[in-house]
Amino acid sequence: KTLPQLNMNLAAENVDMSWLLPRREDQKWRDDLLSWSILGRGDADVELRATNTRFGQLTLDNLAGRFRLTEGVLEAPEVTVSLLGGAMTTNILVEGGLLAPRFAFDGQFNDVNPSTLIAEQYGEALVDAGLSGSLRLEGRGTSTRAIMGSLGGEINFEIAPGELTFFDAVGFAEAVRADDFAGNANDLMALYTGSHRLGFARGLGRANMRNGVIETASSDFIFADGLNEARLEAALDVVGLA
Repeated sequence: KTLPQLNMNLAAENVDMSWLLPRREDQKWRDDLLSWSILGRGDADVELRATNTRFGQLTLDNLAGRFRLTEGVLEAPEVTVSLLGGAMTTNILVEGGLLAPRFAFDGQFNDVNPSTLIAEQYGEALVDAGLSGSLRLEGRGTSTRAIMGSLGGEINFEIAPGELTFFDAVGFAEAVRADDFAGNANDLMALYTGSHRLGFARGLGRANMRNGVIETASSDFIFADGLNEARLEAALDVVGLA
């Protein structure tokens, strides 16, 4: 059976695509059956240009790319995006139709600063600086929870000169080394965390995810004149995220 074919050039502005994001109910990922069968109802070749496209709290200032849909497989090589003060080039693959839902994302980004997005989500920006590097993410499953539990990928990035916005690491280190330090690190942590801004010269970061768990995530910062360094480490279970 021959599928209908759609060919078009499309320009869009101020479109809210938040409905595409994973859904949660009662602080849990949804378990109901996920179907991307709509991708198998026809083939398409679409040249897309869009401005001010919203995905939840994230706004894509500009997006341009060619999207090809063939027998339930959507491919979009070299999609260009402007966001968060920087730029990104991505390759996107989505499988649906008669195939089990699956997606893969592979991109490179330059001078993207997520500080405002993080502050809106968590109340604190943590780091105010541009990031440049690469990101790979993929997942599959028949429900939102299954997809989140299958997520795997990695991110590697360089951090441009900027500021830590939650912890004065240099001040903390100097206080610990002071002759009058009484040994109570908890009091010092309370004193040097919060609304502090500490400039740094550069940084490097990486994170690995497997089966929906960020197993290793670290960022290294070098401060003025290379005299001090700091490392931040974290882990996160995306499936059990409450």
